[in-house]
Amino acid sequence: MRDVERRRHVVYVTGWLEYHVRDGVGVGVRERGATDFLRGHLALGAPLAGAVSGGEPRAGAPSVGDSARFDGERALVTPTVRQIARPTKETTARYDRLTRG
Repeated sequence: MRDVERRRHVVYVTGWLEYHVRDGVGVGVRERGATDFLRGHLALGAPLAGAVSGGEPRAGAPSVGDSARFDGERALVTPTVRQIARPTKETTARYDRLTRG
């Protein structure tokens, strides 16, 4: 039986970008290894709608090897997720500033 995920924050790391998600909504996107977040990315404010695995959409959180699927103003499918990480407390403190503008 799979444990219920209780943590609010998760980072889906692809080959080039980190997609930061809080409570199932995209709150930040940045280049891997960068400190500054990108502005105006399609994933910002978009709900994480599920995953794409083997070219087929599915419900539930993406796993390594899947793509993440965001459903905002325009649908977005990320490149393949290579790693799933947890952001630092310092990083999560910056999320509110990103989503306010």
